[in-house]
Amino acid sequence: MGDRLSWGPLLRRLSAFYSAGEWRTPLLRTRGTDPFVVLVSTVLSHRTRDEVTARATLRLLTKYPRAQELAKARVTSIEDRIREVGLYRIKARGLKKAASMLVHRYGGTVPVTVPELLEVPMVGPKTAHAVMVFAYRRPGLPVDTHILRVARRIGAVRGLSISRAQRELALTVPERYWGLLNPVLVQHGMNLCRVQDPRCTECPIAAACPRVGVGLA
Repeated sequence: MGDRLSWGPLLRRLSAFYSAGEWRTPLLRTRGTDPFVVLVSTVLSHRTRDEVTARATLRLLTKYPRAQELAKARVTSIEDRIREVGLYRIKARGLKKAASMLVHRYGGTVPVTVPELLEVPMVGPKTAHAVMVFAYRRPGLPVDTHILRVARRIGAVRGLSISRAQRELALTVPERYWGLLNPVLVQHGMNLCRVQDPRCTECPIAAACPRVGVGLA
């Protein structure tokens, strides 16, 4: 990031800032460390607000807490419990297929490597890396639209897509900071570095941010 803050100070400053006060908290920080819960909630979160994802995850996993139960569930029953989320019919069918693969290939457990996770239906790079970081406490870079927006504004990436941003961040962010990057930048994107009307005057890293694209129509 040139003369601007390096990743360590930047992430620590944001982390300290959001540890105080009343701020919206990213859903993945509240999902615990169960790999199946992290996988399901991350799949449901696509094109869905966090509060809606949280309700749908609770309804679904209260009825079907393990892959074994979800694999046997009727698609219509899954749909009824996740109807609030975006693309709920696609997700219902996909989660049933994912659960079936987990049962038949892994005995109902969630695999512990990104390549294996990416073979599971409905699991893309974001979900695979979320499982690695939040469930298994292993290096991973789950990137979403919040991270893409924040990373572009601070000049850390040039890519316009999540996949491109993930590749760029993997090359520039030291691996020791990967676990901190997602929860911190997502929280920043949810609260201050928003799509519309970013609250730059309140931002704890404003002095080091070039504000790439901010204010453009």
